[in-house]
Amino acid sequence: MTAIGDRPSGAPDVQWLSADAAAHRLGVKIGTLYSYVSRGVIRSHPLSEGKGSRFDRAEVEGLLTRRRSQPGGGADTIVASRITRLHEDGVRYRGHPVEDLARQQSFEEVASLLWDVAHDPSPWPVIPLPRVPMNDTTALSDRIRVAVTLAALVDEHRPDLRRESVVVSARTLIASVVASLPLTPTHARPSPDRALLTIGGHRRRASIAASLAARLGAQRMTPALVRAVNTALVLTADHELATSTLAARVAASTRADVYSTVLAGASCGGPLHVGASRGVALLLRDAEQRGVATAVGEVLRDGRPVPGFGHKVYARDPRFRVLWEVLEGSGLPAARSDLAARVVAFAAERVPVQPNIDFAGAALAFAAGMRTDAFEAVFLVARMAGWVAHTLEEYDEAPLRFRMRGLYVGSN
Repeated sequence: MTAIGDRPSGAPDVQWLSADAAAHRLGVKIGTLYSYVSRGVIRSHPLSEGKGSRFDRAEVEGLLTRRRSQPGGGADTIVASRITRLHEDGVRYRGHPVEDLARQQSFEEVASLLWDVAHDPSPWPVIPLPRVPMNDTTALSDRIRVAVTLAALVDEHRPDLRRESVVVSARTLIASVVASLPLTPTHARPSPDRALLTIGGHRRRASIAASLAARLGAQRMTPALVRAVNTALVLTADHELATSTLAARVAASTRADVYSTVLAGASCGGPLHVGASRGVALLLRDAEQRGVATAVGEVLRDGRPVPGFGHKVYARDPRFRVLWEVLEGSGLPAARSDLAARVVAFAAERVPVQPNIDFAGAALAFAAGMRTDAFEAVFLVARMAGWVAHTLEEYDEAPLRFRMRGLYVGSN
């Protein structure tokens, strides 16, 4: 293999790594490095004499940065998409900065943007779902997954995969799932489903944000809280090819209906994705009871990552800042907001990664007195819009295009 100094004419020595050096930097074998190349995760550059390859140091470092904060490492999967662009300085939905959308548009308007359809200002239809016995301790995420399944059973147009039909089903699905969650007793009247939201200086119908906010256990419903929930919904509606979105696209490639693709995404609800905010909520409650230094210090002494810190894509999650600013201006109890800020400050001095959207969302729920799993429910409802967008996009691709190959390492 060639040394680092073997490079195209005119390029500085420090730009290039040999294949051996690139593999060593990434902590993988040469075979794994070239599997990354074959999948488009990283590019190789042939040497001038035609033997071997060199790798751009900046690309190698970029891949390493994306992997560092995510347990388990792993390689990226590349799928062309026109929906969401991720960058260190922000997220864009179809070219629109998500922070602008969060400040100016309702979740329903942003969902229409993601689906690439004209926005209909009419309230999204709600259909009553069959009742399934559950107790008060049933997780909101479990209720949501059950509701998706029940909604599929009552939609006679479910097999119709045309865009206009899928969009109608998606609007009804999201609104009906939210309406199926139990209202917090203090919010039973008046109905939050017809509430309006003032954002960007204009009043907008905000049935999803208002309806969901009334079902998360908040001690008091205010217009500022509804705006905050709307902001969280918009910020988390899509995030390119996250694990759950890949699952939804794989299901869509088999031409599964939109209920099945949404359920595929919602089923990726482990503590590292979708459910990541629950660990933050528990940490904040512990900090409230035992003090910030004790709660966070115990996590660090055990060698565990601080919940809500670090991200596979960003050094600094740009969505955190947007939602954190909303939290600071929400008028929620200052004592709880200040405690969350102290946790951020204490942890940031001791770990090399920054807080992410899961921390901001859990802090919002904590300050509002919501359930421990409140932001997990917000995430699931929001991401349904993204899963639908990717489902629609995948329907336009060749079917069954995802076929991973396994590397057999057993005996015989």
